[in-house]
Amino acid sequence: MLKLKELWRQVVAGVFAALVFVAVYLGLGLVWWAALLAGFAVYAASLLLIERAPEDSEVYVFANITQSDINTAARQCQEAAEQLRKASKAKRLDADTATALGRMAQLVDDIGANYRVDARDLKYSRNFTNHYLPKILELVADYVALSERATSGASLERLHQVGGAIRGYLPNLQTIHDACLENDFEKLELETAVLGDVMKLAVPAAKETSQ
Repeated sequence: MLKLKELWRQVVAGVFAALVFVAVYLGLGLVWWAALLAGFAVYAASLLLIERAPEDSEVYVFANITQSDINTAARQCQEAAEQLRKASKAKRLDADTATALGRMAQLVDDIGANYRVDARDLKYSRNFTNHYLPKILELVADYVALSERATSGASLERLHQVGGAIRGYLPNLQTIHDACLENDFEKLELETAVLGDVMKLAVPAAKETSQ
């Protein structure tokens, strides 16, 4: 039996019903209410014949992780990687920070792709996608904005300090990436917590210098 998710199930049944209505009303020349009844009958029959496939939010791939969770986290990582790549090409960035941002983009992209391969990785690094990655993007956005208005020696020095905070996240992202590939869940959970500790120290200082 054909299985479709509810949206497509309704769409297919509606298309069949519309085709029957047109065929009966225009093709056979019957009155509109007879064509409508025929279309409704086909619609109801189609829904009976097409089995409803479970939604991603109803499919548990591991423990309390659903396919919807995987899709969301993977998409979030992909969008974050795009933002990091864009930031790495901003004007007036120092070469070291630009290189670090490019590498971070690739690592985040790979982490997201790996979530689709092994859902267990998301279970042990949920804080990374839910909390730490958005904070990294926020700091990077502040850094890019600061780089656009940094003109004097003092402001350029503050820019370098914020860049240093961003570059400090790269080793943690590399370790998280490697732990995903190695299926080292204890290491993955630990390194995600370490990244949070590093951010607690680095973000306030970077925020202060970016103002």
